[in-house]
Amino acid sequence: MYLKVFIPLIWLYCFSLSLLANESILDLRERDWSVGQVHSLQGSWDFYWQQLISPEQFGANQSQANSFPVPGAWNSPPKGIQSFPGFGYATYKTSILVPINKTDIYLAIPDMASAYKLWSNGKVVAENGVIGTSKDTETPAYLPKFVFLTPNEGELELVLQTSNYHYQWGGVWYPLQLTDAEGIYKLREMPIIRSMLSATVLIAASLFGLFMFFSRPKEKVLLYFSLLCLAMGLRRLLIDERVIYFFFGEHWSLLQALENLCTYLAFPFFISYFSYKFPVKFSRKAIQLSWLMVVPFCFLALTSDVSFYTRFNVPFQVMILLSLPYIFYIYIKCLREGKRGAKTFGFGLGIFILAVLNDILTYSYVIHTPNLSHLGILTFVIFQGIDLAKSYLHNFAKIEEMSNSLQSKNQELMKIDAFKNEFLATTSHELRTPLHGISGLASHLLNDPSLNLKPEHQHKLDLISSTTRRLGSLVNDIVDFASIKHGNIKLNIKCIDLNALSNSVVSTLKPLVSGRDIRLTYSISKEAQFVLADENRLQQILFNLLGNAIKFTEAGIIQLNARTLEKPAKSLLKNEDKDYVTIEIIDTGIGIASDKYDLLFEPFHHFGEPSDSLYSGSGLGLSISRQLVRLHGGDLQIKSQESLGTTVTFSLPALDPNSDVAVQHKSTNTKPASQVKAFTLDELDSDQHTHNLITRGSWLKQNTIPDSIEGGISTATKHQLASDSVENSLIFVVDDEEVNLELVHAQLSSIGYITECFSCGNAVLERLTKQRPDLILLDLMMPTINGLDVCRMIRERFDSYELPIMMLTARYQVSDIVDCLNAGANDYLIKPYHEKELLARVYSQLSARKFWISHQENQTLKKEVDHRKLLEDELSLANSRLLHALDITDECILLLSDEFEIIYANQPALIFLKTQNEVLLGNPLSDIISVESKAQLNDFLAKAQSSNTASTLSLATKDTHLGKVECVVHPFQEKSEQYFALIIYQNSAIKETDNDKKLTKELIKTLTEELATSRNKFGQIEQALKQISTISQQTTLNPPDTKQIETDPDNQYRRDLLVKLLRETISTWEHYTHKAKADLAEESRCWRVYLDGTTAKTRTLDRYLSERTLPIKPRWQLVIRTAKHVLENCELKAEDSEKLTEMMTALDKAFE
Repeated sequence: MYLKVFIPLIWLYCFSLSLLANESILDLRERDWSVGQVHSLQGSWDFYWQQLISPEQFGANQSQANSFPVPGAWNSPPKGIQSFPGFGYATYKTSILVPINKTDIYLAIPDMASAYKLWSNGKVVAENGVIGTSKDTETPAYLPKFVFLTPNEGELELVLQTSNYHYQWGGVWYPLQLTDAEGIYKLREMPIIRSMLSATVLIAASLFGLFMFFSRPKEKVLLYFSLLCLAMGLRRLLIDERVIYFFFGEHWSLLQALENLCTYLAFPFFISYFSYKFPVKFSRKAIQLSWLMVVPFCFLALTSDVSFYTRFNVPFQVMILLSLPYIFYIYIKCLREGKRGAKTFGFGLGIFILAVLNDILTYSYVIHTPNLSHLGILTFVIFQGIDLAKSYLHNFAKIEEMSNSLQSKNQELMKIDAFKNEFLATTSHELRTPLHGISGLASHLLNDPSLNLKPEHQHKLDLISSTTRRLGSLVNDIVDFASIKHGNIKLNIKCIDLNALSNSVVSTLKPLVSGRDIRLTYSISKEAQFVLADENRLQQILFNLLGNAIKFTEAGIIQLNARTLEKPAKSLLKNEDKDYVTIEIIDTGIGIASDKYDLLFEPFHHFGEPSDSLYSGSGLGLSISRQLVRLHGGDLQIKSQESLGTTVTFSLPALDPNSDVAVQHKSTNTKPASQVKAFTLDELDSDQHTHNLITRGSWLKQNTIPDSIEGGISTATKHQLASDSVENSLIFVVDDEEVNLELVHAQLSSIGYITECFSCGNAVLERLTKQRPDLILLDLMMPTINGLDVCRMIRERFDSYELPIMMLTARYQVSDIVDCLNAGANDYLIKPYHEKELLARVYSQLSARKFWISHQENQTLKKEVDHRKLLEDELSLANSRLLHALDITDECILLLSDEFEIIYANQPALIFLKTQNEVLLGNPLSDIISVESKAQLNDFLAKAQSSNTASTLSLATKDTHLGKVECVVHPFQEKSEQYFALIIYQNSAIKETDNDKKLTKELIKTLTEELATSRNKFGQIEQALKQISTISQQTTLNPPDTKQIETDPDNQYRRDLLVKLLRETISTWEHYTHKAKADLAEESRCWRVYLDGTTAKTRTLDRYLSERTLPIKPRWQLVIRTAKHVLENCELKAEDSEKLTEMMTALDKAFE
């Protein structure tokens, strides 16, 4: 019995020992199978080389199995294990024992080279690619998979067929793993998340670095850092869980090449990044060497098969290991030198290198550890990001410091530049002002015929005038040179008629060659007639060049030519396709030696001795002319031969004569060139310079000046200006230079203006408190208080039309002009100026003021006319309303003349008498009364005329239907004219009070005035018509049957009750709503409300609040409706509600 029990136990024990001794069986029953646990199937599997055996083929006839570790490469097994070629095919087989109660088991299959097919308990559960026995029959694929397995009574038999003809190493690279449903998250989702997160961080860092690099292309360290991150990020997506293979798995070879390229390129990217971050003298060579080493690997990856170039992965890894000493050497050197960021870089680099070494040894099957390169690269990138952030913060701080320093330096330079500009402006002002005064006074004395100067005195004055003009010209040249040098000149490019301009310039310069054997001519071709240029600047260039030619030519020809030039030149108009005009100035003067060509355009350079009058001048003319030509987009060149002459050539952009601009220019400038006005020599000396031409040329074209001013200041012209402008106009002249005061006084007095001169601003401000002039001429730069402040103070009291201000100053800069105009100046005139220009501008300002005064008077008159018209309209409307009031009154009113003719009848009278105005007016009263009444009326009227008192009488009409009527007759006089007012009461008793008689008399009197003087005389009848309205209202409110109503007791009770109810209703409304009675009238919609100005009135409602004004037949329903509105819309107390209800009921019964 005991044997029957122990023999089976002994047999089971021995069988178990035999199973445990067999290496192809993996017993996992004793392992922890709790939720989420993962079990690696590492161990020795039965291995059948060069055999593809399916589960059903295993039996007695199969060949002897070898034992081979999983994971492991065929061509790189552990020591003591037989090695096989990398290319081939084989079958793996193993049995796995798991707990019998474990039914939900998942198998995680990693990627392996290069295709496989897996059976579990005889069923195919997974396959990747197509297994083949040769390279042609095999289709590789890399894609991790997860399959569900069902154990057979606690046992899993796995059969794995695999082949590899595309990769260096064949076999199962990574272990297969068993887990449950919860463990799938660790084996599938978690690695994918980790891979995506790692790749995202790397690619984001790459994109950020590239953005920073494109912002600062000089920072090459950012470029290679970005490329390194990009390569490593893509490699993570290609290796970790083969994420990219999920989307592009069919392009296996391409993805393999990309994976290896990322690995290869990461090496030179890292070396370049490292070398640029810590540059040493041989950094460039290291970069070049790294690229030289990597290029062959990249070439092989792009051109050869995977099975070929993967054989060189080991040499590449060796190359990386050999580069580590160089990296460590450079790093230690930088660390010793204390370079910024070396410690942070070294820490991240150390972790990264350890991770790379781990992966290299793992891929070489030297060790079997997890892939750590993604953690290494992440750590490296994070530390490099921290280092870059610190570096940029340091750079930003340094840049901020440098920016503050630069800003401080710029402010100092701006102060110096402003000081320079102010010094130049002040100096030029201080020089121009006295020079202008001296020159102007000398010219004024020369042109004054009353002085009768002797020839020697005239010669001295001419010498003074010419000397001051030459000094002024020197100052102008210096100012122009400084403006061009600092780029302060702006051109006004437009269409210029070169033929007309040349004629003007040549005509102006001809007096300089008179008496000399020089012929000055010009020739402009038809194609070159129009150019695009600044007219004032071009004129300045021609004056300078022709002036030099005249100066250095004793005899011969000076020719100004212009022709088209098709060769493009540099153009500031940004259009090199335009044709250009070549302008030549040819002379037969003394010429220039070839060794002096280089000095031609040097500022302040003279070719002769300074004492030689021939070479006198500023030495700036040619330099200024060349710079002005270049501003136009052309160039200026000089060719000369000593003793033969000189040719000066410059080019300007041409304009087609048939273009719209040229045609329009021709149509607006119809004068031929011969009739274009030329400047005088005095004008040339004073007006040829930059600032004068800019400020005056455009103004003179936009303002109409009498023709006499253009030709000179003649006596007739002076009288014309004095008569055309305000006679005896008073002008205040303010200048701290006595010579300028004297000059302006002389110039203005000669034309008939009255002047008062002041040497400072305070003096003129004090004078303005007592006298207001017609114009103020104000200097800009004065002691104590400058012209700008004076102008602002004047503008606080007078506007620009009331008191115009013209600034007279030598300051020429645009900012000065703008400041003056902003301060309130009407005009701005730069010294030195010509007398004609001053008088023209004064004339313009005085004329404008005269026009403004006329305009103000017209506006005042217009307002008065509009006011009177409005008053007449209002009076007409009032008269119409009052006449309408007379027409709607109950009384019949007739107005009689002293001959008893009817001259007015209101509408009730016409209705009562059953006639029309056309029939009644102008006829005697006797036409409508009986013969008996006629005699009575005549006696009554005669008596009333003598006593001038109102009386009552009864008249019988011719119309028997009317019978007798009761009348009131009022006699009165108006402007010695006798009138009678006849008021007829229709079937009514008459009871007039003294006040009624008085008011009626006034009514008739006023009406008579209106008819006598006509309705159009509104100013005379306005008050009378108001009285008529008042009288009419009172008469209506006291009708003839009042006595009858008052004697009716029932009617009196109803009226009294109605008034009391309405008063109580209004009182209750105001108490509970705090609103006015006008609000009650509007909200109840029972009473009319109208506005008198801004006050709401309730005239009809007011009449119901008094027994005296209550209508004869009141509308008592309105009162009840008003009371009901209060009851319905106000929360009344019980006693107030009962009171109103009782009064409403009583009133309702009274009127039933």
